[in-house]
Amino acid sequence: MNAYRGKRKTKSLKSLRNQRGQFAIEAILLMALLIGTFLYVTGVVKEKKMIQKLFSGPVKSMRNMTGFGTFRESCEGLGANKKKQNLSQCHPNSISRALSSDPSKL
Repeated sequence: MNAYRGKRKTKSLKSLRNQRGQFAIEAILLMALLIGTFLYVTGVVKEKKMIQKLFSGPVKSMRNMTGFGTFRESCEGLGANKKKQNLSQCHPNSISRALSSDPSKL
């Protein structure tokens, strides 16, 4: 009989020590977790329309400036009646400056 000194190697212990596929399994699990989290977050962002809310204010302001020459949302008429006017009439070049020489009243 051969004398065996040290740990005995059995088939079952050898298969438990084999870690060659561990990295692949963990990588797949992490990718699944990250993709699931990404899909959940993008779904919430789409549902609550966060991106649209973020850009709607500045885009509306710039649309008014490029189209009508003013950052205002609405325009009131000059004089006593304060009649609501179109934004195109709010452009500084379309305001009659003969009504007042004080720029704060325009």
